Parts: sequence; C-alpha cells; structure tokens
Amino acid sequence: MVAWKPLCVGCVKLNVDGGCNVDSGAIYAWGVIRDHLRNWVRGFVLNMGAGTVFKAEFWGLFEGPTMAWNTGFSNIIVESNSLTTVQIITKETNPNHPFFSLIESCKRLINAD
Repeated sequence: MVAWKPLCVGCVKLNVDGGCNVDSGAIYAWGVIRDHLRNWVRGFVLNMGAGTVFKAEFWGLFEGPTMAWNTGFSNIIVESNSLTTVQIITKETNPNHPFFSLIESCKRLINAD
C-alpha cells in the first residue's frame, strides 16, 4: 500500500513528475512541496513545448529542488515515480547523453548541502 510517511519537523517532501501529451507532443513538469504535517506549501507546473517524457522528468527534478531551495528549505526529501530517471540521476552520466548538462545540474541540486 502506498501511503504518506511522516517527516521530521522541519523536513519537507517534494514530489515531482513529468508528462507528455501523446497527441500534441507537448511536455510538462510539475511538483508539490508538503511539510511534515502534509500541508501543501508550494507547487509548480511547467509547460515546456515539445519533447520527450524523460526531458520533462529531468526538468521536474531540476525545477523542484530549485524552488525548494529558493523558498528557504534545506532538509528536502525528493520523490519521483520515474525509476529510469532516478537511476540515471544516481549514477555516473555519459557526457554524450542528450540531457547531460541538465542531469548534472539536477545532481548538484539534489546533493547540495
């Protein structure tokens, strides 16, 4: 069963996702920050034109932590439902990957102190 797991006081959870409209090819990224009491704190939605769902997922993993840091949060738990994206973010990235710069930016944000 999927359920909310309580956070420590002062922690926030950032859930991010990306998507693609198969008819138009438009891609979107979105995310939401919730506090330790499950209260909505802040969110975002990006309309990024055309592209792939992976591009949208990576942009979500970039914009979400950026928004959280800029809001003043430093104890952030980031969650994504894209296993492939998470696996790419957590491993060494091939410099020839089409999203190399974006992936490396995501890593820096997620691993920031």
